[in-house]
Amino acid sequence: MGKIFRIILLFIPWILMPGMHAQTMNTSDSIPDASLDQSFIINKITLHGNKVTKNFIIYREMEFGAGDSIRGNELNTKLRKTRENLLNTSLFNFVTIRLDTVDINHYVKLDVNIELVERWYIWPFPIFEFADRNFNAWLKTKDFSKVNYGGYLVWDNFRGRKEKAHPAGAHGL
Repeated sequence: MGKIFRIILLFIPWILMPGMHAQTMNTSDSIPDASLDQSFIINKITLHGNKVTKNFIIYREMEFGAGDSIRGNELNTKLRKTRENLLNTSLFNFVTIRLDTVDINHYVKLDVNIELVERWYIWPFPIFEFADRNFNAWLKTKDFSKVNYGGYLVWDNFRGRKEKAHPAGAHGL
């Protein structure tokens, strides 16, 4: 009975808060009005919305960096792959990539703005189980000294470096 109850408690946050799952959104990661054969230079990358996650964690998931030259036919693929990589880290609920064009000396440079919505990182898990062999045996005595209760916290992305902090002795559910 205790194991089943723990498993049910594990899924309660996802049942009660369906909007907290990682969802897909339409991004404006399309090539600016130009030829597919044209090369674009990534002028700068700006991150918005990462309050906990460190910038280097985000940059290492990207398919390009500031100063890179990307052909127009590869740009959409790299932007889509970057967005998928960031969502697959399980650190963010939403990732939106926006491009701004800057025309400098006949070169088209792109300013990449990445808007992130971080997920919840601290999850409390209550523990409530019967020490008797089953619920019916406990119901006969109704002895609350034979009930185990308490809780623990799981803290993901502990220091913003995609690491986990679990309480001592907790091995998960």
